[in-house]
Amino acid sequence: MLDNADFDLNGLRAFVAVVEHEGFRGAAQALGMPRSTVSRKVMDLEGALGVQLLRRTTRTMALTDAGETLHQQAVTLLTGLGDAVRQVRDTQATPRGTLKVTAPQTFAEEYLGPVLEAFLREQPEVKVVLNLTDRWVDLVAEGYDLALRAGVLPDSSLKARLLGANPLHVWASPAWLRGNGRLKSPEEVKAHLVLASANDAKGWAFQVKGRKVVVPIRPRAVVNSFVVLRQLTEAGLGLSRLPLELCRVAEEQGRVVRVLDAFALPPVPLHAVYPASAQLSPRLRVFLDYLEQHLPLRRP
Repeated sequence: MLDNADFDLNGLRAFVAVVEHEGFRGAAQALGMPRSTVSRKVMDLEGALGVQLLRRTTRTMALTDAGETLHQQAVTLLTGLGDAVRQVRDTQATPRGTLKVTAPQTFAEEYLGPVLEAFLREQPEVKVVLNLTDRWVDLVAEGYDLALRAGVLPDSSLKARLLGANPLHVWASPAWLRGNGRLKSPEEVKAHLVLASANDAKGWAFQVKGRKVVVPIRPRAVVNSFVVLRQLTEAGLGLSRLPLELCRVAEEQGRVVRVLDAFALPPVPLHAVYPASAQLSPRLRVFLDYLEQHLPLRRP
């Protein structure tokens, strides 16, 4: 291993620049220093290593075997060092610039608005472009910085942060239960009309004796808005399956009642995902932290 006293990192940068610019003249221009300084730094590096890195003639220059090995490793080292320096600087930088975000419409309409409003007030130099869609967006191809995704994530190259979990429950109005009877088992859902979301096409899943059971449903309406589904449920038009936080106030006021809680599946996880190749900029980092702290979810 090299003694730090004998090793100059700037010499390594000079050596890489000479290779990449195919000579000392181009390297000197790129580094903004005299050609003689670049030459001296490379010679000092060779002296510290005890090997020749470059074969020089009056007209040509080529890497030796040792030079080839060092160049490959040096590029990786300097790139990683540069990334580390940028990340450290970014942690001290003021969040600014544009964040392009996508989120499921039904979730975002109810939960994301108040959180986004407060975030924008706290971070006046950050602009958020928010696209609400239930479509699976290709973040890299479509240029998004972040997506909110519910459910179990498939394997991918994206980085993910678990923000929390969203408990789903079956709801009914007191009037509906008086007219149609209380439910004691998931199978009884078949006898009720249902107010379904677009994701309920295959039926409702329950946990029965430790295993997942999907019960077919009879949708009276299919709506891609949790808010509208809650309103229809309160009006006594059928059963619905909605997030707990969305119905908490209505439940406290007696407008809706939870049913079949003993058979509920574990809460649905909500992740923030972003491209693995992206630097975690100050604006993205602070937005992720804000979502994690303020979204009304059950924390892991």
